[in-house]
Amino acid sequence: MFNWIVVAGATLYAMALLLLRRGIRDALRDASKVSTESFPPAAVVVAARNEAKNIEACLRSLLNQDYPPDRLQILIVDDRSEDGTGEIVRQVAEGQHDLQVKLLRIDQVPAGFAPKKYALSRAIEHTSAEIVLTTDADCRPGPRWVASMVRLFDRQTGLAIGFSPLTAAKLHKWQELLYRLDSLALAAVAAGSLGLGYPLTCTGRNLAYRRSLFLELNGFGKYAGIPSGDDDLFLSRVREETSWKIRYAFAPDAHVPAEPVGTSRAFWNQRIRHASKALLYPVPMRLLLAGLYLFNAGFLGAMLSAGLSGNVLPLVLIWLLKSLPETALVCEGAKALQFRAAWWLVPLVSPVHALYVAIFGAAGQLAAFEWKGRTFSSAVTLGGANCSTGSSI
Repeated sequence: MFNWIVVAGATLYAMALLLLRRGIRDALRDASKVSTESFPPAAVVVAARNEAKNIEACLRSLLNQDYPPDRLQILIVDDRSEDGTGEIVRQVAEGQHDLQVKLLRIDQVPAGFAPKKYALSRAIEHTSAEIVLTTDADCRPGPRWVASMVRLFDRQTGLAIGFSPLTAAKLHKWQELLYRLDSLALAAVAAGSLGLGYPLTCTGRNLAYRRSLFLELNGFGKYAGIPSGDDDLFLSRVREETSWKIRYAFAPDAHVPAEPVGTSRAFWNQRIRHASKALLYPVPMRLLLAGLYLFNAGFLGAMLSAGLSGNVLPLVLIWLLKSLPETALVCEGAKALQFRAAWWLVPLVSPVHALYVAIFGAAGQLAAFEWKGRTFSSAVTLGGANCSTGSSI
C-alpha cells in the first residue's frame, strides 16, 4: 500500500515537472519580447571576504565589460578581510580612470544584520545607479554580461534572474559533469517557475534589480539578519509584496560561470546553508518544499520496501515517473539556455537525488554550518556587532 501511495506522489511530481517545462518556454517567449537599447546607469556589487585568490580575476572581468564606461560603476565591499583582498582591489583599480571603481571597507557588522547582506546594503547606499547587479568574487562574468542583463529592464521589470553554471575544470571529469547538471537543473526550476508566474529561486551570483525596488522594500527587511537568502528570500519579497515584473536572462552572454566549492566539507556547509532557510519562505513555498521532501523520502522508503519484499514493480514506476520528467525538464532548460550538459545522467542519478534532498533537507534545519570563517546554528541566527565602513577609491 505504501509503495502505491508513493506512486501517486510520483505522478503528481511528474505533472509538476512537465508544467515547469512549459513554464521555461513561456519565460523564454516573454524575455524575447524585451530588448531595450538604452544604457541606464548600472552598478555591479561584489561582497568579498578573504577573497585574495579570486578577486583580481573577478575585477578584471568586470573592468572588461562592454558597457559605456561613464554609466557603469563597480563596487567591491571588503568585508573584514584578513588576506589583503582590499589591497589587491586598489592595485588593480589604479589607472582605471574610465570606470568608477569604489572599494568599501567594513570593519564591524551591526546587530540585526547578516554580514553579506550588510555589505550589499552598504554598497547600494553608495551608488545612485538605477540598475544594481550582484555577483561573487569567484565568478567570471563575460564582457556582455551587464548589457545582457540590463536589456531586460523595460518600464515594468524590477528584477532579472541570470544563470550561473558551475564549471569544475580543476576537478575530475565526472564531477564536472555532475556540477554542470546540478546548476542546469536549478536554472530550469528557476526559469520554469518564473514562466508559470511564481518564481521560486535565483542565485546572487547572477542577479539584477532596480535600486528603487531595493529601497521600496527597505532592503532585505525582515530577512536582514538571516545568514543566507540575499537572493531567493529577496526574490520572494519582490514576488509577494510588489507588482514589478520578474524576467529570466536566457542569453549565453548573460551567463556567469563560477567555480564550485572544492572540498566535501565546503560542499556540505554550502548545501546546509542553502537549505537552512526553508522554513522562512512564504506558506505556499513551504508546502511545496514539504511535499518535495516527503516524496523523495517516500522514494527511498519504496526502494527499501522493494528490496525487502521483492516487489519491484512500484519502484520501477516511481523511478520512471521521477526520472523521465526530470530529464525532459533538464533538456528543455539546456535548449533554452543554449548550455550543454550531460542530460543522459539524470535517470542514473535520480535515486541519488532523492537521498540528496532527504539528507540536506533535514540537515538544513538541524545542523550548524560554517561560512566565511563563522559558524551559524541555523538560518534564523542573527549575527553582528556594531559596524563601521571605510574608504573608497
